[in-house]
Amino acid sequence: MRKVTLCGPASAKRGLVRGLQDLGCLHVVPLNPPGDETAATDGQPSEQDAQRALRFLRDAPYRRHQAAETPDTDLGEIVRQVLATKQRRRDLLDQREEIQAQLDALAPWGDFDLPGDDATLGGAQLWFYAVPNRHADTLARIPYAWVEAARSEGARHIVVVTRETPPADMLPVAPVRTNGTGTRALRRELAAIDSELDGLEVERIALTRHIDTIRRGLARAADAAALARTLATTHDETGLFALQAWVPLHRAGELRRRVTAQGMAVRIERPGPQDQPPTLLANAPAAQPGEDLAHFYHVPPARDWDPSGVLLASFALFFAIILSDAGYGAIVLLTAALPLGLWRRGAVGVRMRRLTAALGVASVGVGVLTGSYFGVTPPAGSLAGTLNLVDLTDYTAAMKLAVLIGVLHLALGNAAWAAAHWPRRMAIGRLGWVAATLGGFAAWLAWDAGSRPGALAALGVVGLGLLTVIVFQSDRPVRRPVDHLLRALDGLLGVASVTKLFGDVLSYLRLFALGLATALLAAAFNDIAADVRTSVSGLGVLLAGLVLVAGHGLTFVLAVVSGVVHGLRLDYIEFYGWSLSGEGYPYTPLERTEHRV
Repeated sequence: MRKVTLCGPASAKRGLVRGLQDLGCLHVVPLNPPGDETAATDGQPSEQDAQRALRFLRDAPYRRHQAAETPDTDLGEIVRQVLATKQRRRDLLDQREEIQAQLDALAPWGDFDLPGDDATLGGAQLWFYAVPNRHADTLARIPYAWVEAARSEGARHIVVVTRETPPADMLPVAPVRTNGTGTRALRRELAAIDSELDGLEVERIALTRHIDTIRRGLARAADAAALARTLATTHDETGLFALQAWVPLHRAGELRRRVTAQGMAVRIERPGPQDQPPTLLANAPAAQPGEDLAHFYHVPPARDWDPSGVLLASFALFFAIILSDAGYGAIVLLTAALPLGLWRRGAVGVRMRRLTAALGVASVGVGVLTGSYFGVTPPAGSLAGTLNLVDLTDYTAAMKLAVLIGVLHLALGNAAWAAAHWPRRMAIGRLGWVAATLGGFAAWLAWDAGSRPGALAALGVVGLGLLTVIVFQSDRPVRRPVDHLLRALDGLLGVASVTKLFGDVLSYLRLFALGLATALLAAAFNDIAADVRTSVSGLGVLLAGLVLVAGHGLTFVLAVVSGVVHGLRLDYIEFYGWSLSGEGYPYTPLERTEHRV
C-alpha cells in the first residue's frame, strides 16, 4: 500500500471525486467526521424497501427475461408494486392459514352450511362442542336441545341449539369457534383465496423481469451514498479540497497519471511507522478461497503476512482427517461438481465451489490412507489395502501423528511471523519458539524410543530455543542501563508462554479423536446393518439398507460439522495466536458498483 494525498479546486470537487470513484482504487481516509448523507431522494425507494422487493422476486419459482431499462423506467413505482404484491400475498396466506385451521376444527361435524338470520330456527343459534369421552356424563346436564353429530375415538361431537349464549361452565370444554360460517362456505372462501394467490404468483413472476432494474438501482444508490460520504469527509479550505487515501502499489502509477491529467496535485509516499494501512489480500485463483477463510475470522494486519494459502491447505487437511473416510470425501467432492444454485452466485460462489472441491480431494486422499470406504476396510492384498498406510486404531501412532501435525503447524506460524517481521529482535525470538517446539517433540519421540542421549540432545535444543526467546523476546528500546533489565524481564514473561504452547500442541489431538470417532461410527452402523440383514427374514435387506442410509447420513453430517468447526478453530485460535501480531481492517476502495450488476 501507498499513502496518497490529493488536492484540487473545491469548485470541481464533486466531478474530480466522481472520477476517482470511476477509477476504483482508493481506500479513502476520512479527514472530517462524516455527515448525514443517507437522506433518500424524492420519489426513490429506500434501500430497505428495494432489498425487500429484490429478495421477494429472487425467491420466485420462475423468472422472466429481464426488461431493458429506459429513461421512463420508474424504480420507485416498480418497488411499490412488488411490495404491494408481497403484502397482499402475505395477508392472503394468513387468511388461508386461519380458514384452514377453522376447517380442521369443524371437520368432525361433516359438510354443512350454517343457517342465516332469516332461517327457520326462530332466532336460535348452533353451538359446536367436542366433548371428551371421559366427560360424556356431563352431556346429561345440558339444559338445551342438542344432538350428537359424530363420534370419534376420543370425543363426542355435539351441536347445541339455543337462543342465548350457553353458560361457560355448562360443559368442561369451550365451544368450537365458527365465525358464523359452515364448512361449505369456508371451502368456498379457501378456493377464492387459492385462486387469488395463483394470480398473485403469476403477477410476481411477471415482475421478476425487473430484478436487474432493482439491482442496478440499489447499486446506483450505494454508489451515490459512497460518493456523498467521501465528499463530506474531505478537508476544504480557501477554495481547495484535500483528500487522503490508500492505493495499492500496482495502481499507484495509473492513479498519478489520471489525477494529474485532471489538474489535481498528488503525493504518493510509503507508509510511516505510525500508519496503519488497510489489508489487501491478493492470491492466485486456486488460493482465493483461503482469502474468504481469512476474512471470515479477522483480516491480518497489512504489515503482517498473508495466511490465505496456509489457511486453505491446513483447513482442508484438518477437515479430511476428521472425516477420515474416502466415501464421505467422495460425497463432498460430488457436491462441488453438482450444478447447485449456490455455486452460481458470482465470484463468491466460484470460490465456495473451489473450497468444497479442495475439501473433497483432501478427504478422499486421507480416506485412502486410513483405509476407510464408508466404514469398510479393504482387504490387505488389494490395491486399496496397500494404500492403507495409517491405522487409526493404533492409538499411540495416531496420537503421535496428530501431535506432529500440531508441532509443524505452530512452528510454521512462528516462522512465518519471523519472516514477516525480520529483522526485528522479536523475529529472532520467534525462531526460538520454532526450535523449542520442534525440540520438544523430538525429545518426546527419543524418550519414548528409549534413547536417553537423543532426548537430552533434543532438550538442549529446547533450552537453546527458550534462551533465544528470553534474549530476543522484547523490542523495548535501550536508552538507559535499566532498559537492559526490563528487556530481560520481558523475556522471562514471554517464555512463560511455553505452557500455552504445550496446551496448543495438545489441542491438535482432537484431530485423532474425531477422526477415530467417525471411523468407529461408520463401522458400527455397518455391523448393525449386517446383523439386521441376517436376523430378520424377508425384509432384512430393506431394513439393513435403511440402517445404512440413516446411519451413514448421521455420521456424515456429524463429521462435516465437526470438520468445519474444529478445523477452523485450530486455524483461528491456535495457529493465529502464534502467527499473526494482531488484527487489521480490509481494503475497501471507493468504486462504482453499478457496472458490475
